Amino acid sequence: VQIFYSRAIEAGFEPNVLPLKILPEHVQDAPRFGRPSKQTDKVKEQIIQQVRRDRYGREKSCADVAGALSLQGVNISRTTVWRVLREAGYRKTKPTRKPGLTQEMRSARLK
Repeated sequence: VQIFYSRAIEAGFEPNVLPLKILPEHVQDAPRFGRPSKQTDKVKEQIIQQVRRDRYGREKSCADVAGALSLQGVNISRTTVWRVLREAGYRKTKPTRKPGLTQEMRSARLK
C-alpha cells in the first residue's frame, strides 16, 4: 500500500485536501501479460456503425458484418466482430414473433 501511496503523491495526489480525490492520473496500470489487440478503435467504431446503420432493417449476423467490412478492406473474423459487439454492450437477440390475425379477428375488427 505504501508503494501505491508514494507513487500517487509523485503523480500529484494531495492527501491534505478534503475531500480526497484520486484521479486516474494518480494511479497507473501495471503492464499486462498476453497478446495485445490488433483491432484499433477505428475498426471497432466501424463495426458498431455497421450494426447501428441497419438497426431497424433486416437482422445482421456477425458473419454479415465481417463480410461487409472485408469489402471495405478490413480483414476481420466473425468471432472478433462478436467480441467487439459484446464489449460494446450489444447482446444477441431474436426478433419477436407475433401470431397473425385469424379470420374471426379480422371480421371483428371490421364491425
